[in-house]
Amino acid sequence: MLRKILILLGSLAAASLASGDSLVGHDVILCAPGYVTHCSSGGVCATRPADNYGIPSFLRFDLKRGLLLTSEASEEDASSPIQSISRANGEIYLQGIEAGRVFSVVLVEELGTGSMAIIASGETATAFLACTVI
Repeated sequence: MLRKILILLGSLAAASLASGDSLVGHDVILCAPGYVTHCSSGGVCATRPADNYGIPSFLRFDLKRGLLLTSEASEEDASSPIQSISRANGEIYLQGIEAGRVFSVVLVEELGTGSMAIIASGETATAFLACTVI
């Protein structure tokens, strides 16, 4: 019974991440990755909460400064440069390279949702995002 309740609560939490707030006209965006799917070149994939892979619970995108940052409430104070920022057709496209990893993010401005991929040699990690403005 407890297992069924935990599964139901997990499903509700995942569903709550399916939508966010409008990002139209904003340059500082806070996103929460849901579950992350990590795959290795050997074909082994696993899906777990973001913090299991060292991905912060909240990611802050500062488009004016060109930075991907941890949230102000995070215990970790980290940032990565965003080398490419583009807005077109109601979407925001972000890409960067740091420490042997490439990241790409697509945000849907009207819905406040997005997708993220982190790629390194021999491994990938992908996640859906729910976002709001700060």
